[in-house]
Amino acid sequence: MNQNEKAESNSKRCWCCGDYYPFYTKGFIRYNRERIGYCRKCEKIVGNGATCESWRNNSKRKRTINKFSMRVLNETLHTLSEVTQAILDEEQTSFNSVVREKAENKVAQECDLIFTDKIEIEE
Repeated sequence: MNQNEKAESNSKRCWCCGDYYPFYTKGFIRYNRERIGYCRKCEKIVGNGATCESWRNNSKRKRTINKFSMRVLNETLHTLSEVTQAILDEEQTSFNSVVREKAENKVAQECDLIFTDKIEIEE
């Protein structure tokens, strides 16, 4: 086997095939990728170092995953901005109501002082 054939067989292993879906096990902190997976083309469980004649590039799958991820992230960002705006609106509303209440109380106190001063003056 010459150098080119060896490099080509290494690049066409199942772990980098578009039809290979690796198995994962749940670890303590994250999911761990196993050294085996499912080949959709051959419809069987294979090791990640195996090769076959039906190997195909997985760049389209990666592009699809990236497009989907970007769409989900964009929707999440939009939702977060809506939630942030709602919280800010609620804070502004509550702040305005507190300010209004304090102003009304201050006006009421001043009116009471003026009214009591008039009563004392009249007596």
